Amino acid sequence: MRRLQQMLFTLAISMMLGSCVTLGETTSDKAFKIQRGMTKEEAGRILGKPNFRRFDGNLEQWEYQSGGLGSYRQYLIVEFKDDVVKSMDSYNEISKGSSVGNLNSHKVSLSVIGSVDDNEFDEVYHEVKNSVFKESTLERSIRDKKFSCAQCLQLMSLYTFDDDKLKMLKVLKGHIADTMNYDDIVNSLDFISSKDKAREILGISK
Repeated sequence: MRRLQQMLFTLAISMMLGSCVTLGETTSDKAFKIQRGMTKEEAGRILGKPNFRRFDGNLEQWEYQSGGLGSYRQYLIVEFKDDVVKSMDSYNEISKGSSVGNLNSHKVSLSVIGSVDDNEFDEVYHEVKNSVFKESTLERSIRDKKFSCAQCLQLMSLYTFDDDKLKMLKVLKGHIADTMNYDDIVNSLDFISSKDKAREILGISK
């Protein structure tokens, strides 16, 4: 009897340790190991099998989700071009059915005088976010619309790397309502060279 108890105790400890190993590294932890230029095989070894997969021509997206009802849900999207990592995006959202509350009741408005309102911006944002060809989708969506710098930053944040954010800015440059806030866009970029390119795109001097 005592031997059986010892075996059960050992089994329980092993299961606990196993679960710790499984849960020890989150999707967010793994995301920091992903680098631009990695192959799909290298990314797959780090992240595992994606929850969803999308592709169009030489472009492909892997989407990972974690979390569940009643909590924040974490999303990670890795985009490949010609089978190597081109960009990556990660964000949190309150999952549907959550008891945390309605996000809209605490949402800070990003609109300014002359820009689209929050509802119209949300439509554009989600359309672009769910597209593989983000810049071309944005070009079709904005037409005669104007955006605040804060809304532009939200759209640019769909990308991780400065080069991709600058491509988005080139599409947005003629559609910014509050030009006096250009510095907010410039200062959001990581590198001095990127900031200089943003100034050039926006037509402003240092």
